[in-house]
Amino acid sequence: MQPHRIHLNGPWTYEWIGRKDDRGSERQAEPLRIKLPAVWNDLFGPVTGNVRFRRSFGKPTNLESNERVFLCFDGIGGTGTVRLNGGELGTLDGKQTSARYDVTRLLKSRNTLLVELCFAPDASPAEPGGLWRPVAIEIQQV
Repeated sequence: MQPHRIHLNGPWTYEWIGRKDDRGSERQAEPLRIKLPAVWNDLFGPVTGNVRFRRSFGKPTNLESNERVFLCFDGIGGTGTVRLNGGELGTLDGKQTSARYDVTRLLKSRNTLLVELCFAPDASPAEPGGLWRPVAIEIQQV
């Protein structure tokens, strides 16, 4: 049986991490809304940096005891960390272009997904960066 997928396209927020202002102080800008998936260069141009992407979602309902829930990143570029509800799911080494995490036991009624990515477009001009293909919740029978 094919897994059921719920795409987390659409509204995400993002904020730059560790950016300095003219005085050398770290900027604390408000998170901005963004539509994902999108390639880093289409969003930010040739800017290198660290960005925190955030998306909230509800726990899928009517899960059966023989079903597992995965977070799937179909196209991801850069180095960084993936977190769900404050707990680390894994790190990204910049070589992988996809990732999949079993989150069945970590889900709450409301969930916050954080993806912190660092990408350098000039260092990898042929590689897409950011969350450039869908992020999805996948429900699969085991």
